[in-house]
Amino acid sequence: MTKRLLLPIALLVAGNAWAQTATFNGQTIDDKVSIGYGVASGDVDGDGKPDILLADKKEIVWYKNPGKKDGAWTRYVIAKDLTEQDNVCIAARDIDGDGKVEVAVGAGWNPSETKDLKKSGAVFYMVAPEDRTTPWEAVRLHHEVTIHRMQWVKTADGPFQLAVLPLHGEGNTGGNGAGVKLIIFDVPENRKGIWPYSLIETNMHMTHNFQPMEIPGRMAGLSIAGKEGVQVFLNGADGWAASGNWMVPERGVGGDPNRKSREKAVVHCHHRTYARHRSGSVYQR
Repeated sequence: MTKRLLLPIALLVAGNAWAQTATFNGQTIDDKVSIGYGVASGDVDGDGKPDILLADKKEIVWYKNPGKKDGAWTRYVIAKDLTEQDNVCIAARDIDGDGKVEVAVGAGWNPSETKDLKKSGAVFYMVAPEDRTTPWEAVRLHHEVTIHRMQWVKTADGPFQLAVLPLHGEGNTGGNGAGVKLIIFDVPENRKGIWPYSLIETNMHMTHNFQPMEIPGRMAGLSIAGKEGVQVFLNGADGWAASGNWMVPERGVGGDPNRKSREKAVVHCHHRTYARHRSGSVYQR
């Protein structure tokens, strides 16, 4: 099945600061996408313009921003056939201040296999060549089964970490069993070497997605969405841990095995914005 990658172009309409509206015009930049599991944006080549990165079925690619309306987005392949199974997620962010994004990808997508690490899940850091339009080198990192989402996360004291979230816990059947373990990687000086990591017990199941909650000057935490709802995780002196603060309690988000309920939960979550007040409380707006 072929899909199209559409670029939404936001045109903010001037008006009341609390009641702005936006319209979007779609531009097809690739009409031969196989699946397109994951998408990210960031400046790949350091020209000051945000590019688009895509984790497609078997290829990791990026599209160069033409810098002009209706210009052609040139497609470049970062890597292909990283694992026998499909790619599933991608994270891109400038973590060292050189004006170019660093890229990590998740692959080995096999959500029904929760026991065999050789058949499910894979995590790679992509080492960029001097010419970023040529293929990149893949460095395999630790993984758990059913790798599903990833984000670069800026810690409270400055350094970045790579956070990776599986869909299921090891040995799960139908979303029941051991909780999902969030993987937190520290970025080593030698990025082709060993990446230290920690496994964080979430005690959650069917974790559909997660989002860093960053505000100017500090990291407010991570919100993780799953079968049990949406919970906030905080980074303290002993590392990341569940806060016990549920932004969406007892409501499955993206992980309800009943399709109709799952879709309703996703809409419920995606159409609300949550923020953490400086006092520590979470509110909805």
